[in-house]
Amino acid sequence: MFLFFRIYCPLKSEMSTPNHFSEIAASLLEFFEKEFLCDTVLITRSKQLKAHSILLAAVSPVFRTAFEENSCPGLQYIDLSSFESETVEIALNFIYTGKLLLPVQYAHVGKLPQLFATLKDLGLEAQRLHGCEIRFLR
Repeated sequence: MFLFFRIYCPLKSEMSTPNHFSEIAASLLEFFEKEFLCDTVLITRSKQLKAHSILLAAVSPVFRTAFEENSCPGLQYIDLSSFESETVEIALNFIYTGKLLLPVQYAHVGKLPQLFATLKDLGLEAQRLHGCEIRFLR
């Protein structure tokens, strides 16, 4: 003789970790700093910078389009040789942290318009920067 039990489960139950996404962001930043699991090389005027394609595509429609158009496996190379490496590094820092960490010369020389134009070219337009934290580094 077999006994059958019916187990009733609620249609939806949810458990969550309050810091889940901030922990993922911290891990991605650590991976970026160590160049761990980076699958993209951004070629600027003077440097090659490594990054994670998934994060670039999630934040910038420009990068997303570039990856959609060239979806070959392995390391991806993106030609940003028309941009200064310092500007792309500022953009990458923003992508990974949500903060614009600017060298002090951006406050004094009036380089901010050029920086914001570059950020716009990289798909990081003003609406993405609205409310972000901006700090000048000494």
